[in-house]
Amino acid sequence: MEQGVLRGSAYKVQANQGELNMKNRTIVINPGDRFGKLTVVKELPTRRRPPRTYDRMFLCSCDCGNEAIVAMSGLRGGSTKSCGCLKKEGGKIKNDDNGNPDTRLKRIWYGMKTRCKGRREKEFRNYASRNIKVCDEWANDFNVFKNWALSHGYSPLLTIDRIDGNKGYSPENCRWATVKQQMNNVKYNVVLKRGNESHTIAEWSEILGIKAHNLYQRKRKGWDDERILNTPVKTKK
Repeated sequence: MEQGVLRGSAYKVQANQGELNMKNRTIVINPGDRFGKLTVVKELPTRRRPPRTYDRMFLCSCDCGNEAIVAMSGLRGGSTKSCGCLKKEGGKIKNDDNGNPDTRLKRIWYGMKTRCKGRREKEFRNYASRNIKVCDEWANDFNVFKNWALSHGYSPLLTIDRIDGNKGYSPENCRWATVKQQMNNVKYNVVLKRGNESHTIAEWSEILGIKAHNLYQRKRKGWDDERILNTPVKTKK
């Protein structure tokens, strides 16, 4: 799905009108821009910091396969360079300056296993509690995973993606995908049907010109598919 240009800086609320104004000059961030191991996927709603300051927030995809929500200040200032895996790995992975893909693949391998162990609440909810696991042949031997990756389209520009979100990491259920393909495969991008036409929320968003977040929120409210897809977005006067 084509993403528009993301613009932002810190925002403040006008005391008398409650409207958002830009504090500094406009900053342009494009989907696909990289900051360390993070790739920008899309802009999220602003986050308020007391007393009246608002941060622009971005959903990012990490090279290890995780996602992270990061403030623009962290991205541009360099204080946030990964989903946390760089710190968590703590030197387990040595740098390789010869272009060997082992370093990134090993991060992805560690990331898969860490997510499926479910030590953090979000990881447990999204993986361990749903019995999402790394297959034994990959979990027990990095070289087996590496050989599969290099023979199945691995590229530094792609991330590992589970084809069926209800199944684990295995050669039969994984592929190397772009950020767009991966976001189109996450579990909340359910299929909506209008007439004889069926598409995911992400695909309908592109077809209708309505933000995927808006369509998803309508689904969460219990709207039926026809109402979700046929209701125009209200414009502010």
